[in-house]
Amino acid sequence: MTSPDSGSLQGTAVRGGAAVMLGQVARTVIQLIGLILLARLLSPADFGLVAMVTSIIGVTSVLSDFGLSLAIMRDANLERAIRDSLFYISVVMAVVTAGLVWLAAPLIADFYSEPRLEEVTRWLAASICIAGLAPQFRAELARTLKFGALASVDTIAQGVALVAACIAAIRGAGYWAVVIQQGTAAVALVMLLVVLSRYMPRSRPSLRGVKEHVTLGATSLGIDVTNYAAVYAAPTAVGHALGAAAVGLYSRAFQLVAFPLVQLAGPLTRVMVPILSRVDSGPPLVAAAKRVQLAMAYALLPFLVFIIVGGADLIEIMFGPVWRPSGQLAQILAVGGIFQIFGYVNYWLFTHKGRLGFLWALDASVWVPITAMYFIFNTRGAEWVASLYALSLVLNWLVSTTIGLPRLGLPAREFLLPSLKRLVFLIPVVAIGLVVSEVLTRVGWHAIWVLTATTISSLAAVAGLLLVPNFRSEMREFFAVLGNVRKRKV
Repeated sequence: MTSPDSGSLQGTAVRGGAAVMLGQVARTVIQLIGLILLARLLSPADFGLVAMVTSIIGVTSVLSDFGLSLAIMRDANLERAIRDSLFYISVVMAVVTAGLVWLAAPLIADFYSEPRLEEVTRWLAASICIAGLAPQFRAELARTLKFGALASVDTIAQGVALVAACIAAIRGAGYWAVVIQQGTAAVALVMLLVVLSRYMPRSRPSLRGVKEHVTLGATSLGIDVTNYAAVYAAPTAVGHALGAAAVGLYSRAFQLVAFPLVQLAGPLTRVMVPILSRVDSGPPLVAAAKRVQLAMAYALLPFLVFIIVGGADLIEIMFGPVWRPSGQLAQILAVGGIFQIFGYVNYWLFTHKGRLGFLWALDASVWVPITAMYFIFNTRGAEWVASLYALSLVLNWLVSTTIGLPRLGLPAREFLLPSLKRLVFLIPVVAIGLVVSEVLTRVGWHAIWVLTATTISSLAAVAGLLLVPNFRSEMREFFAVLGNVRKRKV
């Protein structure tokens, strides 16, 4: 049932969401600066070599957690002994997965026919072991609603790691600078989380009472692994067929698009899940979810539109001419990202209803065949792989909305129609920008002037949309949500 102090909880949710968003903005700025600096110091092949490994072993980041952090976050009154037991399980999983990565190093090098990857893999295995300790401490901060601390740890860790990587790159470390960056980030993150969470296990290891949480964690793990495979099988397929430089270009495009997406969704999940665990379902849940969906759409879609209309010109200005081929890849991935934004709220609703197993089945129905297709079409170029990934995001949103939400007792129409309406609003904004970009590129304008003109033309299209009553209504509601966050009200 709804807590008697639901108003306070709602205020906490708004403040927590604001703190997380501010923290993520800071983290995104740091990482964007890092991408720009390191792109000027390293080559696409340097990034590609490390990305070839991380695209395979990165799944260990979710294996080591085993979904147990979600089990901790969603239970506000979890017993100390059970929390400690879940922590011990998580530590064991982190050590085991890191050990498996260490042993798999020769196989990964052979898969890509690249001997240098064996040593890279073994050093990254150490980072995996350390980073595997972080999820439980992070979940403890979320469970106790310490969202300010939660928002700061990643930012600080990424800042420290960036400094270390830049120093290494300047000294000529090459691709090892990227390895150093990941290791430094893992160490700094765990140290900060231990200090801020003030949590250390005190109970003796026991399996009493953990079955329910491990079952939920296993289901969450299945979803994470499936999603991970869908995301990172793509660069794996590119690297296997086209080599390190192609992986570097693809990964750079993906990272640029992921900035306003993945890095916001994960932290917001750590805010939304604990809050939803304290309130009841019903019409208020639907209304709140729709407002969250609207706020995320209009906060994040401008970034994706900027990437789509900017394309190669944006990439060249940010990273240099050598990275220009990433532009088309970024445009394709950004189109898929639009539908990823539309579908984020579905994950939170499935989590709230305790139906992650069903969501897993829906995800797998899309991701499994698409992942297989990566390795069928990878020889045709990275653009084919990027297009398949974007298609998977579209299908995943459609399936989870039209099939999944009704099975939860939620009206799919309430979430589908607003998303389609926003998509219609986007079309003229993107189309005008792309036409202007194509015309000015053909007449030989410099990249910075092309990007400036396309941005202005797209903004002019947005101004024209203000003449449409439905668009004005959405803008009023969006700014009302922002106003409520500023006033710390719902």
